[in-house]
Amino acid sequence: MSWHKGSFQVVENRLLLQQVEYYGLDNQNEILPREQLILHNSGQDTETFISFNKKRDKLTMGKPCPEDAICAAAQTYYKEN
Repeated sequence: MSWHKGSFQVVENRLLLQQVEYYGLDNQNEILPREQLILHNSGQDTETFISFNKKRDKLTMGKPCPEDAICAAAQTYYKEN
């Protein structure tokens, strides 16, 4: 289980996450209540590119990747009816 706290802004085709705090497990327990999660990273700002298809039932998200770098593939989410 993990939990993120911060603020976000959508600007054109970008999702900006600001002052993000990442809370996760303590490496001893497989599950903990949210109040007992440990702060792992704080104050991180990230930028993700987002796009929708014409029907707006598919969202694709991906982070900028420098040339010659190994980056995670874009994630695609589909809306269920």
